[in-house]
Amino acid sequence: MRNITLAIPTEFVKIMQEHNMIHCTDFSEGEMSAYKSNIIYSKLFGKGRHDMYQLTTEELKETDREATSSNFQKVMLSFHFIGMYKDAARLKIH
Repeated sequence: MRNITLAIPTEFVKIMQEHNMIHCTDFSEGEMSAYKSNIIYSKLFGKGRHDMYQLTTEELKETDREATSSNFQKVMLSFHFIGMYKDAARLKIH
């Protein structure tokens, strides 16, 4: 997975931190949070056109590694593509 940190202005990142905002990313595109937090939230859209995508087993494993790589108090993953229910279940039993 590519580790991409989106170019967010430093002042905005500071405001997000000061107000305990959660930086939503897309692990399926390799996006990483702009700052460390005890909560991680990733909306997974996949790499397909018009959300016509199903994560491979390796991509699911990588998503799991990203989500559990730090000591987060809460991890929220939201699947947004055609196989979202199936892939969420596959991740759960992984």
